[in-house]
Amino acid sequence: MAKRTSSTTAKKETKPKAGKVPFKKEISQKLLDAKNKILQEVSQKVRSESNVLKYEIGDIYDIASNERERELALMLGDRDREKLSEIEDALERLRDNSYGVCEECGEPVAEERLRALPATRVCVECMSKMEKEQKIRGRFEEETGLGIMERTENEEEEF
Repeated sequence: MAKRTSSTTAKKETKPKAGKVPFKKEISQKLLDAKNKILQEVSQKVRSESNVLKYEIGDIYDIASNERERELALMLGDRDREKLSEIEDALERLRDNSYGVCEECGEPVAEERLRALPATRVCVECMSKMEKEQKIRGRFEEETGLGIMERTENEEEEF
């Protein structure tokens, strides 16, 4: 009987690991679902905006309020474009088998992180370092006023 147990154990150990294929399919489906959701939301926004424009009559306050809503919609549109771009990039990384590798350190990104944030490009450790550096940079810019000067110069170039 002891031989059967050891041969059964050996069979279990030699079984090929099938975790990679379903994981990729799971992530791909999550990314495609997120993409479709964003596209549906954008489509709804466009339809509702076109309906508002048809009936836009009102006083100066109504017009100002509607203009502010359009500005917010444009900002949301930028975020939607950015999210779609991140999703497309992640799908491309899945296709070329570079998905799940941290772009900063080259180490594998934890599957739990990829499941939670399928479009992520970096591991937790690198993201933590980047956030710390950004926080330090932000404090430095606040203390020295350099951030404001850079924005002012960029804004002047736009005009």
